[in-house]
Amino acid sequence: CVRGGELFERVVARERYAESDARRCVRNILGTIAFLHAHGVAHRDLKPENILLRGADDDADVVLVDFGVAKSFVFGRRALATPCGSMHYAAPEVMQSGGGEYGPEADVWSVGIIAFVLLCGYLPFDGESSADVMRAVIQCKAAEFDSPYWDSIAPRAKAFVAAALEPDEARRPSAAALLEHPWIVAAAGA
Repeated sequence: CVRGGELFERVVARERYAESDARRCVRNILGTIAFLHAHGVAHRDLKPENILLRGADDDADVVLVDFGVAKSFVFGRRALATPCGSMHYAAPEVMQSGGGEYGPEADVWSVGIIAFVLLCGYLPFDGESSADVMRAVIQCKAAEFDSPYWDSIAPRAKAFVAAALEPDEARRPSAAALLEHPWIVAAAGA
């Protein structure tokens, strides 16, 4: 029984997370995604609404749900082609017109969006309409860390978000690689 509700509800209530709380939550989400990817499964719809909290007092003890569009994949092959997931959390390669093939790196992008939201309280790519959001994601060059929202966030946290939100999926680190990122391991015992 998962009594803590959705991560989305917690983000709305908190507005933004302390960096240490965000790190613990992202570390657990990333660990789950690394496990799935190691077993050849891409979730393809990562968002705070699909992350449940086991209890009301711990925002880092998470359960990933809604595997409705999850798909198995073979390492080294770009066999995922269906545009799916939630627009604000979908990677540029997923949003590309024509449904070109993409890999599990799309899940890493979604983790980057979640980390961004936890740290500052707003979405990095937004717009007035669905078309505006899609255009912002596809045309993205790099995540922008607007002042004053990001002023107190550590450079390592920004570097983590920037790595996860690398627009070029070939250069985007894997979930397993990001588990070794300095920001994630900075306070592993915390």
